[in-house]
Amino acid sequence: MLRASKGSWNAYGKEVKKRDQRLAELEKQVGEQEKQIGEQEKQIADLERQLALRKQNSTNSTNSSKPPSSDGLAVSLAGAAAESKAGGIRGDSLATGERIVA
Repeated sequence: MLRASKGSWNAYGKEVKKRDQRLAELEKQVGEQEKQIGEQEKQIADLERQLALRKQNSTNSTNSSKPPSSDGLAVSLAGAAAESKAGGIRGDSLATGERIVA
């Protein structure tokens, strides 16, 4: 029969305690990583939904088989130009009413 000395049992107990602490640290780390993965999966799902909406909203008669009448009302370039101010070159002294003395 083998007898273990008191010192060897203490060393064994310390080693077990160290391993238990390391195991607890690793379990905590795994839990944090699982939480992070869950958050990233939610973020990916949100981004995929946004991308699908963008693709859906960007479809019109020029890039699909839809008829032009399904494009809806669009602002014409002539209408957009009519809304802008008429005038000359920005910063032009004649536009501000200043006199140029030569």
